[in-house]
Amino acid sequence: MTDKRKELFERQAPMIKLLLRSPDQGDGWRDVSSVLRKTITSGISAMPELYETREMAGMQIRLSERGNILKDYL
Repeated sequence: MTDKRKELFERQAPMIKLLLRSPDQGDGWRDVSSVLRKTITSGISAMPELYETREMAGMQIRLSERGNILKDYL
């Protein structure tokens, strides 16, 4: 892994931990508040392969397969 890629993964760790504090709404989907949405949007754009998003009465996010692998190392 390149140094730049490693740095990006390390910056995602706090966001993943924060996301996991939200209750699971089913199948790994978690609701994102409007306040948190602004913060999360930049993280998602930096590493889109780690997350999946959808709009369901607000934004929901879950970890992708790769995101779940990274979560297991946190």
